Amino acid sequence: MRFCFRLLSILMVVHSVGSAAINESTFGQINRCVVEAYQKEVADTYNAELLLQEYWIGFGGAFKVDSTWRQLNGKKFLLTLTGKIPNVTEISPEAYAIVVCHEMGHIMGGEPRQKSKLAVWSSVEGQADYYATNVCMWQYLKAAKENKSIQQHETLGKKCKQKFGEDEASYLKCLRIVSGIISLQNYFNNDGNEKNRVSIDAVDTTEVSETLEKYPALNQCRMDTFIAGLFNEPRPACWFKK
Repeated sequence: MRFCFRLLSILMVVHSVGSAAINESTFGQINRCVVEAYQKEVADTYNAELLLQEYWIGFGGAFKVDSTWRQLNGKKFLLTLTGKIPNVTEISPEAYAIVVCHEMGHIMGGEPRQKSKLAVWSSVEGQADYYATNVCMWQYLKAAKENKSIQQHETLGKKCKQKFGEDEASYLKCLRIVSGIISLQNYFNNDGNEKNRVSIDAVDTTEVSETLEKYPALNQCRMDTFIAGLFNEPRPACWFKK
């Protein structure tokens, strides 16, 4: 199997030695693995380039991750990824890959899209979350390095078995995505906000009157969306309105 170590169109990489669960090398491998998986699709869909800009450190702290559209010297999508998240908390490679896939979801996730004239190319935040586990993570895991040190959840593990058990490769990918969702659960619960704690075993029962363009008020809604995307279930009503 071919792994994602080949360099792409990298505009800047700032080097440092990190002590987080994801080091600089793994950070770069995950970034390039996702971008490499989508360069041809972006070119075919938008007649545009997909460029990667990485900052392990030294990015000023203004943002954690970002995806933007630029029509300068040709059509370009720019994915900017920083070490902000892996440097402040220990998250798994699968969890960080979901973060990167969320940014790809803004570009490739489709409807519902944002209404602003400057952002009509971008899927709304909830759709980017849904696309991350519904499509992008499966693309990423086709070429990602094997990881045997993954966390599991009994209920979601059984759902993986029920839905993908006849295809061992898909079943194992499902388990890895579950492990990423578990790690994101810990990430969300590490911010000290007791009112916004999440659990894989809980559900946000909020029902919106219209589809949200921005993030939902509760991180639980995001957790529900990652899980729904993984199992190809309906988008949660806490952010999506038909």
